[in-house]
Amino acid sequence: MNIERGPRKERGFVIIDNALAQNNRLSFGARGLAEYLLSLPPGAHVDIRSLAADNPEGRDAIAGYMNELEAERYLVRTRTQGERGRFVTTSTIH
Repeated sequence: MNIERGPRKERGFVIIDNALAQNNRLSFGARGLAEYLLSLPPGAHVDIRSLAADNPEGRDAIAGYMNELEAERYLVRTRTQGERGRFVTTSTIH
C-alpha cells in the first residue's frame, strides 16, 4: 500500500503519538477508541454506555478496549469515594 498525505489542516485535528497508533499489543478497536477519546476536548465526560450508544460496537467490546488501554497504561482509572459514600471512577487517557 502506498501512503500519501494530503494538505495539513491548521485546526480541527488531533496529533497522535506513533507509539499509540502503531502499538501492535493493542487491537485496532482499542487504538481507535484511544484516538477518539484523545480527540475530545479537555474535561469531556463520556462513559461506556454513551460510547456504545453512539457507535456500532457494543458495551462489552468498548469495555474490552478500555481494559486493553489500561493494561498498556494509556488509560488510568482512579476510584474514589464520594460525599454520600458512593464510589466514583475517574478515567484519564494519556
